[in-house]
Amino acid sequence: MSTQRALEKSHWHSAVSSSICVIASIATFIMSFWAESLEQEIGFGRSILGYNRDWLVHGRWYFFAAIVVFTLFAILSFMKYKKYQPISHAKFK
Repeated sequence: MSTQRALEKSHWHSAVSSSICVIASIATFIMSFWAESLEQEIGFGRSILGYNRDWLVHGRWYFFAAIVVFTLFAILSFMKYKKYQPISHAKFK
């Protein structure tokens, strides 16, 4: 029984952590659109803002891919977690 409990706990942790990754990826994807309008000030060359802006704007579709992958991982983890939950309404003969 303890092995099943450990497996259930592992699936729960995977589902929660991948859900957090989905939220972070969505926030980063939205920030990539907001950062597109930012411009660097003349004379500063490459500032920290410039590097972060370029990283956000050019990595937009990688963030979208991360959203898809982590969403699938979260769904599969929740399905596996539910697989190990007892069915209380079932009548066993």
